[in-house]
Amino acid sequence: EAARAYHGGPLAFEAAPHQAQMITDSFTSGQLGVPTDSAAAATAMSTGQKVHNTVVSVALPGDLSDLETMGEYFKARDKSVGLVTTSYLTDATPAAMAGHALIRFQTPLIANDYLTRTKVDVLLGGGGNGLSAEAGLAAGYTIVSDRAGLQALGANPPGPVLGLFGESAEGMPFEWDHAQGTDAGYDTLPFLHEMASSALSFLEDDADGFFLMIEQEGTDLAGHQGGASPDRIGRDVFAALEFHRAVETVLDWIAGRDDTLLIVTADHETGGLEVPAGNGEGVLPTV
Repeated sequence: EAARAYHGGPLAFEAAPHQAQMITDSFTSGQLGVPTDSAAAATAMSTGQKVHNTVVSVALPGDLSDLETMGEYFKARDKSVGLVTTSYLTDATPAAMAGHALIRFQTPLIANDYLTRTKVDVLLGGGGNGLSAEAGLAAGYTIVSDRAGLQALGANPPGPVLGLFGESAEGMPFEWDHAQGTDAGYDTLPFLHEMASSALSFLEDDADGFFLMIEQEGTDLAGHQGGASPDRIGRDVFAALEFHRAVETVLDWIAGRDDTLLIVTADHETGGLEVPAGNGEGVLPTV
């Protein structure tokens, strides 16, 4: 709603012809009445099972066995798999799509699942946090670290691609900070819509099809900051607008096809943002 007010009109995904709701509350939510976290919420989306907070696609409660993820499901059907995020790549939401860990912060385990178990074909997002270029090279990945390197791959890279764009503990920069001139990151790093475009070009040649998850983490991070300062709201709004551009990119790719399902969703809400009034296009709303 805040992004729509700033944008001056509906966002790309608001015109979706079908809408539905799902429950992503964690097992912990039901037992203790606390909010879900990204690990349990994304696990619910990926596996269809409720788990405790912090758990990544593992049966807890249960026998601690690995739950089949979306990535594994589609890999077993000879489809390619891609994960794109503005967070670091081993963060909880992408992790639940193709990895397993009792605790979401066991990032080296998640990285190993990506590279050697699920063998994700395209990984684009923040680096570090258990995922290194050296491990990617050892697993046969082509490594890129900036926009120029990503674009230089063209549409047919040699083998799977691992894009490691910085090594921050919070992932890639806020788009708002770049627009305000306080973070130069996106001078050289790709925006989410650019990563989405590249991922589609890398995956589209698989005759069996593909599964691609594209995540905007900025709204989550801005929500955790809380408050109603211009920077906090600007970060939320500009993250949502960049997500809008990423969805537009996917919709442009889908146009004219009859073989592709696009689902736009959130795994949980963070920050309690309310928008009592918009203040016109190009102006941050009252929140």
